[in-house]
Amino acid sequence: MSFRFFRRRVATPGLLGLALLAVVLLAALGGGDSEVSANQGDRGIARAIAAQEAHTDALLARAGVAGTAVGMDENGDAIVLILTDRRGVRGLPSSLNGVTAAVHFTGTISA
Repeated sequence: MSFRFFRRRVATPGLLGLALLAVVLLAALGGGDSEVSANQGDRGIARAIAAQEAHTDALLARAGVAGTAVGMDENGDAIVLILTDRRGVRGLPSSLNGVTAAVHFTGTISA
């Protein structure tokens, strides 16, 4: 299983990248009902990655969007993160192809 966190061609910010990786790894390896994890975890990640790949170019064309990522919400469900370089970017979707999308302020991302 492979995970693609950032589609944009920039270096992953150190702490944010490590935090997202830790969340995904803990969710994949962590506790909870193993049957639920086996049935929903992999497909949830795959659906989120597919949604991210389908929409990243259009999202990056919008002012204020710095990148996208795949992460997990507090329930362990895969989501698409829309990373912004400023607070209050309006008109961003709350879901992409049926996958929850969450806006996360990161500031400017640069290599």
